Formats: sequence, C-alpha cells, structure tokens
Amino acid sequence: MIWILTIEWAGSRWLWSSSTPPADTGASTLGVLPPPGWAWEAPAAGEPAAPSDGVTVDLSWPGVAALEAAGHRLETAEVELSVSGPDDLWAAREILLSGFLPGGEYGHSGEPVSVHLAPRPWEDSGLVPSASERVAEDTWPSVGGSEGRGYPIVIGTAGIYQRADGTADTCSGSPALPVGSDILIIAAHRVASTSVSIYSPTDDSSETFAVGYQLDSAGQTIATVDMSAAAVITSDASYSYFTTWASGGLALEDGTPLQEAGDVIAWALRRSSLKVDDGALEAIRAPLAGFRLAGFLDEPVAPWEWLTSQILPLLPVSLLQGPRGVRPVLWRQPSASLAIDSLSVDRGEVARDGRITRVGTPLNDMTLRYAWSARTGQHLRSRRVAGTGGDISSEVARRSLSLLGSKIGEAIETQWVYDLLTADRILLSLLERRQPRRVVAVVGSLLRLHHLRPVDCVLFSESVVGLSNTPALVRRVEWGSVDARLILEIE
Repeated sequence: MIWILTIEWAGSRWLWSSSTPPADTGASTLGVLPPPGWAWEAPAAGEPAAPSDGVTVDLSWPGVAALEAAGHRLETAEVELSVSGPDDLWAAREILLSGFLPGGEYGHSGEPVSVHLAPRPWEDSGLVPSASERVAEDTWPSVGGSEGRGYPIVIGTAGIYQRADGTADTCSGSPALPVGSDILIIAAHRVASTSVSIYSPTDDSSETFAVGYQLDSAGQTIATVDMSAAAVITSDASYSYFTTWASGGLALEDGTPLQEAGDVIAWALRRSSLKVDDGALEAIRAPLAGFRLAGFLDEPVAPWEWLTSQILPLLPVSLLQGPRGVRPVLWRQPSASLAIDSLSVDRGEVARDGRITRVGTPLNDMTLRYAWSARTGQHLRSRRVAGTGGDISSEVARRSLSLLGSKIGEAIETQWVYDLLTADRILLSLLERRQPRRVVAVVGSLLRLHHLRPVDCVLFSESVVGLSNTPALVRRVEWGSVDARLILEIE
C-alpha cells in the first residue's frame, strides 16, 4: 500500500507519498511521506466518543514561510490522507481523512514543516442556541425579567409522558420567557404544535394558548404566545412559566416534529461546524425509527459535545471520522448475515496477537429514569429491565442472572426521553451492548485488512482455540506501514 498526503493551499496542490504515487494526481510531488500509521476506535456502548491524538509528520516543503508572509494561513490548507495500491489510478485511492489542517510548525526553506494530522470533531465551533438566539436589548425592545436567557430550542413532545397504566400525563417540558406586553417566547424556531399549554408555578395554574410567530429585532422568527386574553393564568413579567408540547416542538419541512433519533442526530451535526457525511446520516434514519427524543436546549453548547455527552450514550450509534467527514455508524449484534469478510488464522490471513481476554461488566438489572420536569429538575418516571421482577422482560437478563447472579447497574438518568416505548428500547439496547465480550487482537497485512473499519462485522476462525467462522465485531483498527492490527469483540 502507498500512503499519500495531498495539501491544497494558496492556489496550489502538493503531494507526498511513501512510494511512487499514481501518475494522474494533478499535484506537484515534493517528497517522501514517512508512513504515518493511523487508528480508528469505536467507543464502548453508552460511552461518549473519545478524541484521537492523530499523528505528526515532518514534510519537506519549501516556500511555506514565504506564503505565510504573503498572508496565506497554513491552517486554511485543505488536507487529504489516502492510500493506494501500486497500480491504482488516482480516482481509485481510498481516502482516510479529509479536512483542514489544525496548524503546523515551519522555519526557513531548508527546515522541515511539521504537520499534525487528526480528526478533530470535538473542536466543533458551532453553538445551539447560537449567540444571537437570546433575549437581549438588541433582539427585543422589552426584555422584562428574561434578559440574557437563551431562546429555547425544543425537540419532540417535551413534557408529555405515560404513566404505568398507559394513561397520559404532563409536566413542565421547557421554559417560556416573559418579555413584556403579555408575550412569552416559547421557542427559537417554527414548531409543529399549533397550541401549547402554559403553566405558572407561581399561582399553580395552566392554560392553553395558540402559537404565534414574531420577528425579533435581529430578524429571527420566534415562536410566542400572547397571554393578553388569558382567562385562568396570571400574566406577569416577573413570573416563571413553562410549556408543555402535546404536538411537538421544532418542525421539520413537512410540519412534523423533530423527534426521531436519526433526524435529531442529522439536525445537530448540520448545526455544527464539522464536515458531515450526508449519506451516512441518511442510512441511520430507518434503523433508529422508534427511538423518540424530546427536551430543550437554552444554553449554548457545541452540537458535537451535546450529541456525544447527552444523546449517543442512549443509542446504538457511534460517531467516527470518515473520508467524507463525521459519520454515524450503527452498533449491531455480530452475525453471519452481517459479516463483510472472513479472517482465518488457520489459512494464514491473520495471526493472533496475544491471548483472548474478556471485557465488560456483567449487568442484568438496569434502570432508566426519564420524563424530566424542567420546573422541578426531577425525573417523574423510571423503567427497569431485570432477570426477574423488572418492568421489561429480557432473555439476555434472565440468562445472565442464572449464570452470574444479580448484577445491578447504576441508574441511568436522561433529560431527553419522555416516551415509554423509547425508554424500553434504550434499556434493552444498552443491556445487550453492555454484556461482557471476548476480545482478540489479530495482525495481518495492510493490503489484506485495509478495508475494515470499526463496527464492521467479520467471521473469525482459529481452530486451536475452538473458533470457527465466529461472528466478531471490529472494535479498533490500527494501521502501520505494512501491517494492520484489529481488535475484535466476540460474544
């Protein structure tokens, strides 16, 4: 395999490679690229994505100092790291990483340029709500007691939940901001609901109002309610108010509420500053149907941080860096039907690197607390999956209980679930993904293994340890100059 680094900057394209590159690159070849190596790893179930340190390479690159002096900033250079077969055309190369350089170190023309290559999605500079989505003197003529507060971004049917008997109940789903003249700001966007319930804890009353829209002083469309004709609730700019969203908050193009997990992930990543793989976003929509999220954001947070800390730990999804940007990948139980390759120690395709170990903490009793009240900060509902005595029946939990005895996990709490069926799906998915797995490391030629990525499924065989076409999940991929190392998880 040939490692190729191309950089486009200041109107030119430069190329470095570990061996003779394809002839049709359209770039000026400046020198040899030391094989940098690379690694991808999918985080464990329920864990946030972990940043990668990346690699640093020293390049022979004359003229950088002069271009910097002329006003070209090195961090604006577009970079691509790829690999190619000896006889491949440029178009057939496999792109590993593309994006912008986070910076570099340079000196005079005879000194090497040090360039750091790494996927850095955690450096997302996007914010939701944005800095302008806030009650301030430059956005509202009368700020009332809400000055400085962010306009709520509302997802799903926040504040609507089911009791154990299946009957519906409500709680405070999101804050409503009084801004004088009987007006409450309820959302920073158009919403699916045509009416909402407003609750005042000050006088313990609630009332339903029609949703209206206004432009703030910055020209942003804001969802509001007008309480001037209130018959029950007291209108007072000094009061606190909360909204319940029976028909949903932020509206998609077809008018339905943003609530399905795949749509929520896509929305958040597109509000980020990151390059995103649109095809991968589309691919997760159908598999995540039925995971319905709800809640609100009213303090600025980077979309990447919010997703990886609040949303992805609930879902069978990881975010990885890909050739077209950040891409979500689905966790699936490894099976023969999902396998994309077969790796055999007996055939000499790979060699086992060390002994087989077991990772993970056995759990068979897990609880999820949900239906969070924005007013009290309390979770009003919980669901439990257990080997015996839980709310949800699970063969995985029963089998674990019979083998290991009771293994109780710490309760999981979320502000982003109100739907009972979603709570059950999350618990069952987490229970399955948190079961202990056997782990085996294998090493083989980079040419043979370079197509595999984290969360791919393969069949693994080694007769002396009793494994024959055993489904395995690729957890980590490490590339060296000529070899690759894989960490495989086996049930």
